[in-house]
Amino acid sequence: MLRLLAEHEGYRYYLLLVDAIDTVTEWLPGPEHFSLFIYEDNKIEERADIDRYFRFAKSAILAGAECVWCGGLMGSKLDDFFDEEAVILELGLDPDVDKDLFPEDYFIDTLFDVEANLEELVWQFMNCSKDSNNLELRDRVAVFQKDDVIGKWYEKTLMAWINGELELTED
Repeated sequence: MLRLLAEHEGYRYYLLLVDAIDTVTEWLPGPEHFSLFIYEDNKIEERADIDRYFRFAKSAILAGAECVWCGGLMGSKLDDFFDEEAVILELGLDPDVDKDLFPEDYFIDTLFDVEANLEELVWQFMNCSKDSNNLELRDRVAVFQKDDVIGKWYEKTLMAWINGELELTED
């Protein structure tokens, strides 16, 4: 279920709750490109789990994810899934996808931070492409499984940043 959480400073923030990470069938209906936030603390080691995340990365990239912010203990691994899937798609190595979908100058920007707390991660995601010249990245989508309590925490944290209830501090 895709839901608009807020519009703030020209950006639209959506929350996408899914039954399973690889079953996303609903992406943004409007603009071509968007920023994506994904957070995972649980280990991703089993082949079936790895395959699920590769399917998710492929789905997100084909839907228009261009800037992907990966958080949680598995942030680095999530970043790798997106990088690898982007290369597979760009090189035309996926037999199910027409290589002509990707112009020569296409690239996906992936970022991760495994040490930041959720408040810092949400702030980073809110600011990840603000200075970009790509004004199409006005939509931001955070994806969580329906039963993941981090999704509720993300929503509260996002609204707290928007409402000015949180500030970055030097540690």
